[in-house]
Amino acid sequence: MRTVLPLLLLLACTITVTDDKGTPPTGDTGTPTTGDRDDDGDGFTTADDCDDAEPRVFPGAAAACPFEDADCDGVPDERLSVPTDEPDLSVALATGGLVCLEPGEYPGAVLTGGSATLGATEPGAASVVGTGGPALTVEGSAVLVVTDLVLRGDSGLLVVDDASLTLEGVTVDGPSCDCEGAVLVADDATIVVRDTVVRDVRQTFDGEGPIRLDGSTATFERARIEGTEVSGALGGVFAFRRSTVTMTDTTISDTHLSAAGGSMQGGVFFAVDSTITATRLAVLDTLLDGGGVSGGVFYGFGATFDLEDVAVAGTTADVAGEVVRGLVAEVALDGAFDVVDGTFLAGSATADSCVGLAFESVGPALSLTNVVVQDYRCPSPQSLVDVAGSVVATITYSSFADVDGGFDGVTDPVGTLGNVALAGAFVSGTAPWDLAPAAGSPLIDLGDPARLDADGSPSDIGAVGSTF
Repeated sequence: MRTVLPLLLLLACTITVTDDKGTPPTGDTGTPTTGDRDDDGDGFTTADDCDDAEPRVFPGAAAACPFEDADCDGVPDERLSVPTDEPDLSVALATGGLVCLEPGEYPGAVLTGGSATLGATEPGAASVVGTGGPALTVEGSAVLVVTDLVLRGDSGLLVVDDASLTLEGVTVDGPSCDCEGAVLVADDATIVVRDTVVRDVRQTFDGEGPIRLDGSTATFERARIEGTEVSGALGGVFAFRRSTVTMTDTTISDTHLSAAGGSMQGGVFFAVDSTITATRLAVLDTLLDGGGVSGGVFYGFGATFDLEDVAVAGTTADVAGEVVRGLVAEVALDGAFDVVDGTFLAGSATADSCVGLAFESVGPALSLTNVVVQDYRCPSPQSLVDVAGSVVATITYSSFADVDGGFDGVTDPVGTLGNVALAGAFVSGTAPWDLAPAAGSPLIDLGDPARLDADGSPSDIGAVGSTF
């Protein structure tokens, strides 16, 4: 039986580990002395930590706006306050170092060259707003770290060109525009998004976005993207070209994507000549409408998707006459789609024609291990897995249950290589989703025996624990 890792709050720092029966692990129940305690988990005990209730305060910590002395050396950290010390945010950023916004709203700013950290004296009480232009532009090899702020805008919120941007503890709130890259346009950039929420994005534009990367490297950790509405874009949430992207503990939910009567490639992910590696990724409640859909969730053209512990649930394409190719994924040309420990649940397509309902691939590789595909339907039977003759398809220890369609280009794998046709039971198989295997699920211990759960038992078929 698997170890369950509930991460219902991705921004929380505590991970609770239980065994299959929900019993906390046993161990030393003694109470440590005061000097031995590390209540905030930052690696320093109360003997050395000047604030053991705050994980960003400890000896050697980087200066941060909410704290006078983050590194515990007894000397207030140097900072420039806006507007008290300098009323112009761009001028303040150009000075470098730590720039702290007092509560209030500030117009967009530019950093060209140099290095700065931008934060708020009170987390969430200061916002940077771009009106008719970006909220923040980072260029000319500049390095900008943004923490604790709220970002808003109406014309491409963040622009990063040949520079580096880190968002940590940031809320991106309701950007709306008739433009490409409503949230982020990054060219030849390095992007880090950590402990950040992006919500209520509105974009209408026949292009790419709202998070568009070209020739860039990006890392997303404990990020939530929720309530996106996009019309006419390639990649309704992410558009990657020539980029390398790593995601951990990321949730994309409540997304409405419309092709506006045309066609859509990559409903959530549109990737060209890129590599996307994701661990504990959830894509929940995605509505696709308005035209032909290629790759309703994942679309790759010369792209590689390497996914572990991924869950896709509540994907719907609901326009009559719609042609859906790869409701879960379409990987084209020199791209590969590799999933280990995945659940694809409760998707539907009510269109007259569905092609490759769950997976379609024209090369070179499709690999599924410990994957459950359940309750995917078209009005008439169509292919659940549809691959070209040149594709190397490896499907092992997976379950295909309660689905329409067969296996086009692949010998029906059920009954071979550990593959079964069993419906899994989940903690919650409807919204709010929790696709951890419920007690008694027939898919428990039925996964690849070479992959063991943390308790040493055989792995299960499906996503590992609660990832959202």
